[in-house]
Amino acid sequence: MTKDEEVISAAVLHDTIEDCPDVTEEILEKTFGKYVASLVVQESEDKSKTWEERKGATIRRLKSAPKEVQMIALADKLSNMRDIDREYPTLGEELWKRFRMNSKSAIGWYYKGVRDSLKEDFQGVEAYKEYCTLVEKNFGKEPASLEW
Repeated sequence: MTKDEEVISAAVLHDTIEDCPDVTEEILEKTFGKYVASLVVQESEDKSKTWEERKGATIRRLKSAPKEVQMIALADKLSNMRDIDREYPTLGEELWKRFRMNSKSAIGWYYKGVRDSLKEDFQGVEAYKEYCTLVEKNFGKEPASLEW
């Protein structure tokens, strides 16, 4: 979706702050620059909150996030959906036990919510089209629902 090396770097680093206790915004800024660190921070979730709170915040935030942050999120979620699409036919319903929520409906709510948040800015983009196809294939056409 981009050739911008800083956006690509931030995409590679997108989980470091939330998943690596010793990695901070300051460390990323010192090593990769202020812009890359800023993008990573904007894509990071607050792990002190529940899964539902974090994912709901991500869905809401993506609607108005800068295009580069949206791009990073789409790349991440597309990668996740490719994994799900590859593993679901083999593992079946056992796949959902690998997720924190252990619920296909909950995971579907999240990926559909991301889809809906990015629709306005990414409709017509190949990566978004592939994402939507995989979400529909694995979670159905129904709208995102909190009833899980």
